[in-house]
Amino acid sequence: LCAELHEGAERLRTFQNKLPPSVNGKEKVSVTTLMASMPVALVKGLDAKCIVVLDAYFAVGPVLLILKGLLDSNGKRLAHLITRAKRNVVGYKDPPPRTGKRGAPRKYGEKLKLIQLFEDQRNEFQEAVIEIYQKKKTILFLCLDLIWKPIKEKVRFVLVIDGGEMFILMCSDLTLSPQDIIRAYSYRFKIENGLKDLVYSYFLDEMYGSDPQKIEFDFYCVMVARLTYEYFLKELGGEHYRHEDGNKTTLQNMRNLLFEKRNFTLE
Repeated sequence: LCAELHEGAERLRTFQNKLPPSVNGKEKVSVTTLMASMPVALVKGLDAKCIVVLDAYFAVGPVLLILKGLLDSNGKRLAHLITRAKRNVVGYKDPPPRTGKRGAPRKYGEKLKLIQLFEDQRNEFQEAVIEIYQKKKTILFLCLDLIWKPIKEKVRFVLVIDGGEMFILMCSDLTLSPQDIIRAYSYRFKIENGLKDLVYSYFLDEMYGSDPQKIEFDFYCVMVARLTYEYFLKELGGEHYRHEDGNKTTLQNMRNLLFEKRNFTLE
């Protein structure tokens, strides 16, 4: 479990001796680049290939470029990104072959507005059954490898129709199957629920003071408290450890079950 403040935390980063993130050798500090630098630090410690799953806010070129620069001793990428694309995302087909005529060759081929493909190429969508949260569901998808201008390289786009919902995923790893990309992105909701749990159950948003050491100590205390509750839930929680939808009973809900309705007595 790792947590960082990315806004209004300049003093904290200075205290931790963290260098500002850079893109193509130039310093670039923003919420998106700070987020990308977090998994970079973690993956370096693991020294194993990892997939970073983020929401559409981080579907920007600098994030992919920072992750692209993380390589192992053999020069192979250690981190790839899976994210939800913005609705206005566009991709480009391969440029046409050189004609031999004067002038610079084209860098990009036909431009595609991906949101329009849900209608224009509906008959090309494939059906697949995937298992998410221990439940099987049927979806439709269309997979396209297109050049994405912000990084000037190909990205795997997966257009998904899930019942009445339509969305686009993008992945920097062209070897991952569309089903694996969809399944990996579904884990993000578990992560989001975990962050909400940190706020509502562990009051992570109620840290006061400006002392960097105190703030960091508070984070560690929250981490220890959550790991302790997870262990308690696994060993003694029974049905509360794993619901049918794959979720668990949060600490906040457990407190309500034990104390709010006065169905628990301390002796």
